[in-house]
Amino acid sequence: MVMGVGNNADCDDDGDGITDDDELLWGFDPLNKNDGDEDADGDGVSNRDEIKAGSNPLDPTSTKVLKKYVPIRFLDDLYIMIPYK
Repeated sequence: MVMGVGNNADCDDDGDGITDDDELLWGFDPLNKNDGDEDADGDGVSNRDEIKAGSNPLDPTSTKVLKKYVPIRFLDDLYIMIPYK
């Protein structure tokens, strides 16, 4: 986990991986380092992962999970992104 550098010194004061603006938007505390790992709606996906995926962290029926990809270089300037779990 990346730690914030202090109140108002960066865009994620508590270092939980959720920007202060997003925390305020969703009703989380921008100074609580634990709410990124918590699961406010009980759907099994952390608040941080839901916000990053564009899902509503307060609605258990709105769950999206970020897909992970491995870039495979093809030719000099072309990459193919292969999904993995």
